[in-house]
Amino acid sequence: MKTLRKIVNVVSWIIIVMIGCTMLYKWNEIGQQVKAHSNLTGGFSMGDKSILVAIFMMEIIVNIIFTKGYDLPITKQLRQNTASILPDIINLFLQITALLVLSAFVLAAI
Repeated sequence: MKTLRKIVNVVSWIIIVMIGCTMLYKWNEIGQQVKAHSNLTGGFSMGDKSILVAIFMMEIIVNIIFTKGYDLPITKQLRQNTASILPDIINLFLQITALLVLSAFVLAAI
């Protein structure tokens, strides 16, 4: 599991660096209004392109939290009650999901 965690951490940071470089490179080509929020019915609200910086920063912060091994309350409780790898699987799943969702908003504008 430790090897898988290291691979996910390295790949996630590579993806973040690539998205950041692409966003900087294409910044002048991005329109002033970008998709900033999605609701459950598939509708989008628009925001200024500066929101991309905030979304990108959230992506970095979330990835730092998961890379440093922070346990969410549910995974802390699972770790105390069981000796399984389920908490690690949950953390990896959440890290990958957060990375993909936040990256999708940035990439949709590019």
